[in-house]
Amino acid sequence: MDRTPSGPDSMINKWGPRYRRWKDTESVVTRSERLHTVSEVEVRLVHDAGTDSERLQALVERASDLSDGARRSLLSALEGIAETDPDEDLRCALWPALRRMSGQQQEWSEADGALSVTELEQFEALLDRLRPSDPLTTYGMLFDGRFGSIDGISPRDYEAYVEVRATRQAEAVEAMYGSGGIAAVLDFAAGVRQPLDVGKALAATGSGVDEEMLGVMDSAPETVTQVALGYFASRFREYQWDGIDRLITCHSPSAQVTADLIRACRPKELPWRKANELGAEVAAQYWIRVDDWSLGCPEALCELLEVTGGLREAGRADFAAWLLSLRLDSLASEPKYAEEVASCLEEWRRQETPRTSPFDRYDLVRLLSVLDQNVEHLGTDRVLVIEWQYYPGLVHNGGFKSPNLYRRMARDPAFFVSLVEIAFRPASSRPEDRPELSAAEQEAVRKAYGLLDSWPPLGISPGLDEDGNVAGERLSHWVEQARTLLSEVDRVVIGDRVIGKALAVSPPGPDGEWPSPEVCDLIERLQSDHIDTGLSIAIRNQRGVTSRAPSDGGDQERNLAEKYRQTSSRLSTSPRTKAIFEGLAAGYEEEAAWHDRQAEANRRGLPL
Repeated sequence: MDRTPSGPDSMINKWGPRYRRWKDTESVVTRSERLHTVSEVEVRLVHDAGTDSERLQALVERASDLSDGARRSLLSALEGIAETDPDEDLRCALWPALRRMSGQQQEWSEADGALSVTELEQFEALLDRLRPSDPLTTYGMLFDGRFGSIDGISPRDYEAYVEVRATRQAEAVEAMYGSGGIAAVLDFAAGVRQPLDVGKALAATGSGVDEEMLGVMDSAPETVTQVALGYFASRFREYQWDGIDRLITCHSPSAQVTADLIRACRPKELPWRKANELGAEVAAQYWIRVDDWSLGCPEALCELLEVTGGLREAGRADFAAWLLSLRLDSLASEPKYAEEVASCLEEWRRQETPRTSPFDRYDLVRLLSVLDQNVEHLGTDRVLVIEWQYYPGLVHNGGFKSPNLYRRMARDPAFFVSLVEIAFRPASSRPEDRPELSAAEQEAVRKAYGLLDSWPPLGISPGLDEDGNVAGERLSHWVEQARTLLSEVDRVVIGDRVIGKALAVSPPGPDGEWPSPEVCDLIERLQSDHIDTGLSIAIRNQRGVTSRAPSDGGDQERNLAEKYRQTSSRLSTSPRTKAIFEGLAAGYEEEAAWHDRQAEANRRGLPL
């Protein structure tokens, strides 16, 4: 059935070769012959379907694609089925298909290929005759959240659509309540996508089932709770807080039911304050169970802090942080806001069983940027610890790169060495001496290695003064102290390579040339092959990813080789640094020659 032909499935025969005689002569199928054949096939499909619910359902949904004769056959077959009083399974298959087809045809009645008014009325006349007794099948689509025409009104006409949908929802729930009471309504709600709307529709019927709803809310499944929330949200518009107070006084519901009753109220009424007023037990249940639909996101800072504070105390710091991220653009410069962001991120990491984060890495990066913006108010050490805790979430981020961690490394050689000690084993260690690491220790290794691998970004290298220029004395002091500490922990080799990497992003000298005289003097004085190697590798890695056409050759590498030859030529007084750039130039010249050979092979179509 999925291959029933339709307009988009048609294919026009293409011309074959005009100047070759080897193509077989093909018979030409005329348009009328094709349409006749398709129509006959479709009629037979209807006949073969019989009472097969799956086949009939597919035919009904594709009714507008069928030929006139096939549609008449389908309509006749459906009428015959209706006269035989089919079983519930067949009704449950055919009725939703007819309802969907009817809604689509009403919405697109003016489109080419739409059914005529007469044809559509004939199909719609079958709806009452084939209506199943199962309310979920009959009314479920009104509560599934998928936008489809209702009574010919399209979702594009939003106000009219919302009105007619609410009317039909209320009629459906009223019919179910009349036949089976609150139990029938709740059973129905358990099978729909939006049980909240079931509760709203129940309130719209004017049934006045407050007491019954309160009776089913205690320890209820989530669908029943959603129905209750929708019901009391609508009822609140009528009797406001005085009515809520009367319900609580008259029925003395449990703390959980009271909390649900309160969170059904509109966010602009500040329901969390009412929950807090009713005592610690109700407040605890409220903050554990409240969701974003019930809370909204307060714009006023004082209200936002009330909400996030309550969520933090209830062990929902992740939810609180997500709410804070929604107001970041307008509140980022507020110290109290930054304080709450820090508290939420700290509390989230302390949760014994962290929940799934409601926000993604982008939101986390934005919140950490707020901490960096307010670092003077919060304190560098506090922000640094938070950046360290969340560093795994920033490893692949292209923007925010834990600046306070990098700044501490650039200022404090002892902190730098502590990271090297975590990330790398001692040089003298043997494989058999390596201890097993706990999960926490493994995470610390990954963090430390990631920080050292990505450090330092431009502008945060060691030995800089207040203006961001290289200060020779500061740089020498930092490097000498770091190397002394590295020696004490047996990590000189790897530490020197990381130091060389750090020198690669140092700023240029006063004349705009790089490397600066201070860096050159340091390299000459230290005479460390490992620092030289780290510097050379870092310079090459700064190039990043490259691309070229297959025939381009090594022009890119020749340009780099020339650049480093020029740098080498002005470093005659720094022979060790000069040798580093001569080695870079020679390496790129070799790469240029290889790319030249590759390009020539590509031009000739030969293997390299």
